[in-house]
Amino acid sequence: MPGAKENAEYMFGLPGMLIVHGYLPPVKPDKYVHTTITLEFCLGTMAQIIRPAWDEWDYGGDINFLREQCYPLMKQMALFYAAYLRKGDDGFYHVIPCMQEECWGFYPKFARNKDVISSLCMFRWGLTRAAEAAEILGMDADLREQWSEVAAKIVPYPTWRRPQGMVFAEMPDLEPIRLPGDHFGDAASYPALLADEIILDSPHQVREMMIRSVQLLPSGSTVPTLIVLGVPPPEPNPPGAGAPRPGERRRRVDDDVEMLLNSRSGRIHLFPVREWDPPPENAVSKKNEVAFRNFQARGGFLVSACKNGDSVYHLEIEARRDAQCNLMNPWPGHPVTIQEKGGAEAIPARLDNSNGECIRFSALAGHRYLVLRKT
Repeated sequence: MPGAKENAEYMFGLPGMLIVHGYLPPVKPDKYVHTTITLEFCLGTMAQIIRPAWDEWDYGGDINFLREQCYPLMKQMALFYAAYLRKGDDGFYHVIPCMQEECWGFYPKFARNKDVISSLCMFRWGLTRAAEAAEILGMDADLREQWSEVAAKIVPYPTWRRPQGMVFAEMPDLEPIRLPGDHFGDAASYPALLADEIILDSPHQVREMMIRSVQLLPSGSTVPTLIVLGVPPPEPNPPGAGAPRPGERRRRVDDDVEMLLNSRSGRIHLFPVREWDPPPENAVSKKNEVAFRNFQARGGFLVSACKNGDSVYHLEIEARRDAQCNLMNPWPGHPVTIQEKGGAEAIPARLDNSNGECIRFSALAGHRYLVLRKT
């Protein structure tokens, strides 16, 4: 943090800190070594680096970690991001200059160095999460209000119209393409993969637009993005498939985790990837029985579940902190009852039908709850 604060002041004369993409040798943390100027303008990198600290809090639920380790980083990040953004005549905040990751080069008048999608989504993620952390901790009320207001007015993502429909683009007014040797990652997927902004619970049109975007330009981001959005991925390494195309990656075993549990929105989705016929080998389908134990979910929960060819037949949730549990009904259209494990009385719960069937109940740290389908 000392080196990153010095970097923000030295490079831009701005508050907060700046951690950027580059090749940094193992030096004292109070020194910042500048090596690759173009990489230093991949400004969304700082939020990517800090995000695991937020996930440690959000999945684990240790309030002391949030207060002592996570929020100090997020506050300095948000101070810089809020100061770096500039409000345009259109009323939106813009990121100028910035750089698309692994696509190097400055253009005259920063013609291609503004509002790249990766910076936009990670600036919004950083400001929004920092405001959320400050509210949880009851700190910096004036700052969190400012961060929330700025995040809400960041310019919309760049898009491009293809014959198949609109897609997300890496930068404004430039057709998204992939060339041999391009970096495996696709910046246009960041709102889904890294910012948790386009998710299972997003409006249908937005979700389908992201799916279309990654399917039309296959890359190393395509498979994990499809899974995050509930779409069956291609068959894993099918016989005769040959080597992946440039920038494309076949499915891996760790891709399948979010086929079983997806909680990126803060709502717990069990076995969220749509079933299909015929199912690829090892897919979570009607012909399979599958179970998992103590998978972490956002909000500070541990989830265990079993599913057979008919439906989910066991579901247990443990709270790691006092919080409201938001669970998508594993049995849509059917009522459920929630009991504390070892108890007989039902726990009060309500059903929110505003966006699917979401079951909400208050959970206490260290308590285990059984979710049962009423017969």
